Amino acid sequence: MKQLQFTFKKESELEAEIRKIRQWYKSNFCSTLLIQVFTEILDRETIQRTCALLQAQMPEAVIVGCSSNGNILNGDFSGSSFAVVCTMFEYPSTKVEVLQYPLTAELQTLVTENLCEEVKRRPWVKGVEMLVTIRGMSVTALCEGLSNLPEGVQVFGGGAFSEELERNDACVFSSLEGYQEKGIVFVLF
Repeated sequence: MKQLQFTFKKESELEAEIRKIRQWYKSNFCSTLLIQVFTEILDRETIQRTCALLQAQMPEAVIVGCSSNGNILNGDFSGSSFAVVCTMFEYPSTKVEVLQYPLTAELQTLVTENLCEEVKRRPWVKGVEMLVTIRGMSVTALCEGLSNLPEGVQVFGGGAFSEELERNDACVFSSLEGYQEKGIVFVLF
């Protein structure tokens, strides 16, 4: 597994970095590519344009992301509105899939029931990452539902936030379902 991280401010910087990633990915015979995007910018059009550019340059990639309250790059605060983490898996047996659902307080139990069913259909799943818009609601039912995943499946991830912590708006997005203001993205490993 190889992980490359970068930030960008302009689309031309993103294009240059993705060209480098693409070359590395192809020359090292990687089996799976996961691109995670973290952004302080909540503008739907900007996020959709960024994801479209990534998908056009790397159509084989699984893309996920969320809004953030500051981005980390190589263990430090990046100071940039966008941070991108590209994880390239080398073993052919490595699988990565995405599930995405709308999420409200009322839907939490249904979402975790669906997740548990999907994971049981995929015995290869060993880990589940989640990116979730949690502001303005209790996520107790979500956490309780995650405890019903098969034994041995690790859960990790975190909340999507606004740059201004007192605001409840946030978003998650993926190459599967696109942009959601109230939603959850699961990455199955």
